[in-house]
Amino acid sequence: MDSTLYHPAPTTTPRPPPSSVRPLDVMCPTRSRRSSAVLAVAGAFLVGSLAGIAGTRQFLGMVPTRVASLSFGAPWPLTTNLTATPADWTCHVGGATCLNRGQGPIERVNFDVGAHKLMVGGVFLGHHVVVMPQKLGGGVTVTDLATGRSLGSLWYSNYGDYGAIPHHIIAFPSADPYAGFEFVNSVQGGLNTHLYGLPNVDPHPPASTNIYKLRYDGNTVQIMENVSATTGLGLGVHTTINPRDAESFAVSDGQKDVWALFDRRTTEVRAAFRYDWRGASADLARNWADGGVLTITRIYADKDTGKFDMLGTKGNKIDIELAPMAEGELEAGRIPGADQAGTVAADGLVYHPNGRWGVEIIRMLGGGVVHDLDADDYAPITFVSFNGDTPDQAAVEEVEAGRVWRVHVERVGSPGHEVWMERDPPGAFG
Repeated sequence: MDSTLYHPAPTTTPRPPPSSVRPLDVMCPTRSRRSSAVLAVAGAFLVGSLAGIAGTRQFLGMVPTRVASLSFGAPWPLTTNLTATPADWTCHVGGATCLNRGQGPIERVNFDVGAHKLMVGGVFLGHHVVVMPQKLGGGVTVTDLATGRSLGSLWYSNYGDYGAIPHHIIAFPSADPYAGFEFVNSVQGGLNTHLYGLPNVDPHPPASTNIYKLRYDGNTVQIMENVSATTGLGLGVHTTINPRDAESFAVSDGQKDVWALFDRRTTEVRAAFRYDWRGASADLARNWADGGVLTITRIYADKDTGKFDMLGTKGNKIDIELAPMAEGELEAGRIPGADQAGTVAADGLVYHPNGRWGVEIIRMLGGGVVHDLDADDYAPITFVSFNGDTPDQAAVEEVEAGRVWRVHVERVGSPGHEVWMERDPPGAFG
């Protein structure tokens, strides 16, 4: 890989000719020259400090080298001229208006954030804490909804994950989230940075695709574990927690068509499944609509390493995640990947409120596979369709005991994405 993608040659701003650089005391004459003297000393300290951090050559190439001739204006008053009057705030030399030295003093306001209430549409949201992913920022932020104040943040690039696109977050219950709580963040990577059509995007971005278990301790956000590195499963889309006891969580990935169930305490993989599609039509545009066979396979870690072999982008069928309502882009062949026709975009396990049932969303088939999470093999028991003009359910056929199942899907009326499950009357599921 071309190293210049990540280490571009340093660039500098051409220095202005000496004649164009005017000392600050000439640009903004005042009754007292103390501000110029203090600014010169402060400028010398600033240049020396930043040069030590960023490298003398790169930094000094951006500003004039003579401290006494710094030509940029400070965005804040470095000193207060007690003898100045409003007349001093508007000074002109040779028809040029002064920079910051000619501005009035900045009004300072003390703000008590503890006494502030965040109102959204005139509504006070209450004393709650929300943790949000910064998808293109590469990090996470913990925010107090009562005040709007940021309580903590973390950026994955500081830990070596330079391609991270933080996606979904789910937090475990906490008696006092202000004092601390744990949460899981699924992180995408690879070519997903190209999804947004942004200019100057790295053509060969890092693979990333990690599952991070994190904790906010009341002061800072900390990475407890990179679950992907521990298990070998790089999954980067929806995350959910079992509502029954919050002792397990699931993560799915619609590019790999894989979901896995993890133990909260040990992060051991309790079960993992992959979904593969074989359409009845050879035409990609009709590959899903005309029906076909969905194969569900329980996958296991390597016996020797104890890990799966799906880190980063390994195992991806398509190179870019399907954006919401972008299933038609895959049908049109505009989503690149090694196995477009075999993709079903299985990207989220949704729990029933009782915690026993989980529905894996199968986007390209407009339905979901229901798994019995209390069964020893976490077996799929039925396929349910979201579409009113297709059969409500399709039977699951066990091909290999506890390992492989098949579903014959007659036809697909429309793709589907998100799903939820409501509480059912007693006895509805037996």
